[in-house]
Amino acid sequence: MNMDTTVFFQVPKSANGPTAQQPHKEYRISSSLLPNSYLQEHHQGPYQAQGDGPKSIILRNTTVEEFDVYMTYLNKKGVKTLSEMERNCPYSLVNTLGRIIGLNKDPSELRLTAEAMRNDYNHLLSCHMLGSTLHDSRFEDAIITRILGMLRGANGHQSQFIRLMTKSVVEAIANHYGTNSPLFRVAVKAYARFATLHELDQLAFSNYPASFKCHMMKELGRLRQTQHLDGAAALDFAIGDCNYHSHTFYGYCPLRPSDEKTG
Repeated sequence: MNMDTTVFFQVPKSANGPTAQQPHKEYRISSSLLPNSYLQEHHQGPYQAQGDGPKSIILRNTTVEEFDVYMTYLNKKGVKTLSEMERNCPYSLVNTLGRIIGLNKDPSELRLTAEAMRNDYNHLLSCHMLGSTLHDSRFEDAIITRILGMLRGANGHQSQFIRLMTKSVVEAIANHYGTNSPLFRVAVKAYARFATLHELDQLAFSNYPASFKCHMMKELGRLRQTQHLDGAAALDFAIGDCNYHSHTFYGYCPLRPSDEKTG
């Protein structure tokens, strides 16, 4: 495609399956806004004829909710989360109730629940996959930037992102994008920074991909506040000797001065 044309996309209206009457929503995008590599891939690709009309590319593994984020991005309105898209939709229940009771606020003023943030993180990961499908690395980068911004936030509910990083999700990221990909590096860095000690313990003895655990160990090493240098005192190391002895917490310790006097 050398000249500017219109590309038609058909996207399922629901992640749970198309409706009987209108199974798809159609989008029209100028070819100048799409990556050349994707256009070349589908120039002779899986189009579906609409009678005598134009042919459409069917994105079976994408939902309208994800593609709407892409359209918003192409219109230079940034990357919106699922909760933001729902609030901006004039017909959504969230927007309608907000207008009725006067609770519509600027997005920066809203504090989302943990569940809403988990849905937002999950939705952005799906949008990142859409970017990969369309070969749009700029959109993928914009998604990464939005995720990082959320993880840095005071109301970021970072634990919800960690809970999305299950073994199957980590494997999918590693297999699809590679272990040197930006998304894989974000997953590693976020897990090292925000996972609880219990989650890290479980990871150590889990069957997560070895590449993920290896990168995790390196990242955890980088998170150490200081690196000890030979010759320098380490006064804050392993404080409380008895915590590392074989006797019980209240047991007799011959190395403890108070016990030497009474022993």
